[in-house]
Amino acid sequence: MTSKDKDLPLKTEIHDPLSFSLMGSLAEYLKQRGMFKSAKFIKTILDNYATYMVSKDRKSREEVIEMIKEISKQKSSPLDRLLHGGESNVG
Repeated sequence: MTSKDKDLPLKTEIHDPLSFSLMGSLAEYLKQRGMFKSAKFIKTILDNYATYMVSKDRKSREEVIEMIKEISKQKSSPLDRLLHGGESNVG
């Protein structure tokens, strides 16, 4: 599992977290009982679901662009803001 994969559940919108958790528990149970193919099948379904739900109903690209704009505004100096038409906080 890559570090990208470890962050996936935190960024994924799960519509039915209880069922998702139960399926994960079932996969672990099957694995402990030696039913590796069944466990892997369930785990694959959960992984695919999580991957495809990351951006569903979200405006992820627009959110990133807006965040970058805000960071850029905060880092610019008062002189830069005056020269480029922004407001200045200078007394």
